[in-house]
Parts: sequence; C-alpha cells; structure tokens
Amino acid sequence: AGAAPGTWVGILLERSVDGGKTFAEDFIERTGNTGENPGIGFLSDGTLIAAYGHCNDVAAANGACDKTKDGVRIAWKDSISDTKFNKKTFTGTAQNQDGLRTALAIAPDDSIVVGSFSTSPTNDRVLHVLRFTKVSQ
Repeated sequence: AGAAPGTWVGILLERSVDGGKTFAEDFIERTGNTGENPGIGFLSDGTLIAAYGHCNDVAAANGACDKTKDGVRIAWKDSISDTKFNKKTFTGTAQNQDGLRTALAIAPDDSIVVGSFSTSPTNDRVLHVLRFTKVSQ
C-alpha cells in the first residue's frame, strides 16, 4: 500500500540507460522528514550531486524538525553502479531551524556551491553558503 496523499516519502531518482525505454528507481533519501527543496547537478566526471534540506533521520510524529540534526544534506554516488548514496549533513546551531530553501549550483571548476537559510527563535534569517569540491580517493 502506498503512502497517504500529502505524506512525505523521500527523494526518488528515476534513471534510464537505454534511451528511456526502461527506468530504474533509485531513492536518494527515504528516511525521516527530509528532502525539502532538492537540487541536483552533475560534475564534469558525471557524478550526480543532490542537495536538500534535512530535518530528521527518523519521522517525527508531529512532522517537526529536530533542531540538533537539521541542516543541509549533500548526497552523491561515486559510481552509478553503487547501491547507496554517500551523504554528508551540514548542521547549524541547536537553536535554529537550518537547511531552509536550499539551492545548488555546480561551478565550471566542479566546485559545489549550496546556499540555504536558517531562522532563529527571534526570527532572524541568516543566509549560509557552502563551497567545496569532490576529493578523489
């Protein structure tokens, strides 16, 4: 049985390697209350990068964010044949709601740039910008 209408179920990537004749489902994220405002991009080597607001690792009964775990999550696969996405979460302070209105850009030099907002209990708004590169292993 599927989820009820309006229920958040994750971020699903559907990909085809045969010109669109068939598609394979590949969940980037399917746990907790996460995946708001997703953005995707590709590095020059074909690496898929996804950035999105992350709220909780497990679904909260009331749908609220855990402010000690929320922030921006980056997901990637080193190879399309990898079975899971690698993930890194950049968290803010425990008092703020972080990872709001996430936006992703890939620069010509393959730098990954992610912008997001956070809000504080006094309703201050802060813009965060992350810039980093993929490190070869």
